[in-house]
Amino acid sequence: MTKLETSAANWVGNRIYELSEIPEPGREWTSSEANIDDRILTSLMNRGLVNRVAGKRDDSGRRYYETKPKLYDAIQTYKEQHKETDRLLPCDDPECPGSGFRNIGDGQLECRYCEQVHDQEDVQ
Repeated sequence: MTKLETSAANWVGNRIYELSEIPEPGREWTSSEANIDDRILTSLMNRGLVNRVAGKRDDSGRRYYETKPKLYDAIQTYKEQHKETDRLLPCDDPECPGSGFRNIGDGQLECRYCEQVHDQEDVQ
């Protein structure tokens, strides 16, 4: 297994929720299939973590991509090492890292990943 550089690993960890549906290496996929925003996809390409499949598009004109093994391995490792007990927020989605929030007022905190709203008193 090839490990990511520290900056790339931190970047992936901060976006683990957005990357949770990325397909395994060897499978071609579009951004809509992987549910990945274009700005995230651009960053993945710029970091050398995905490859664009040359000359191939779907019926809607979306390009196809392939996941590099080092990205997939990093995502799987992150999921294994960061359990629900590492969370700051008690989000319902088990894939949500629950590690970032914004105060929306009136004693409410909104998860920056899944957008679930929590009462501030429920967050330890």
